[in-house]
Amino acid sequence: MNVQDVVELLAAVAQRRSQDKFEVINGGCGAGTTVAEIAAILTGSWGDGAQARFSGVVRPGDPFSLVADIGKLQAFPFSWDVPVSRGVAEYVKWFKDEVR
Repeated sequence: MNVQDVVELLAAVAQRRSQDKFEVINGGCGAGTTVAEIAAILTGSWGDGAQARFSGVVRPGDPFSLVADIGKLQAFPFSWDVPVSRGVAEYVKWFKDEVR
């Protein structure tokens, strides 16, 4: 996900908005990504020998899995165009450019 996709999603939701009813719509992509996968994408995008390790330790109260229920989202003329790996890579590039 990235900001361009989020803006398109918000525009699609705004166009179909009903004045008489409030509805919660999960804006996730419906595909699970593990913490280890995000860490690998992040360090690969960061470069410069960056390393991250996920211990795999689960604390009491941590959810086993979080995957968006996209049932309501599928009724909209919308689809995620930017894969997680590219979104993270673009964010890392933006962040590094801003910090310098």
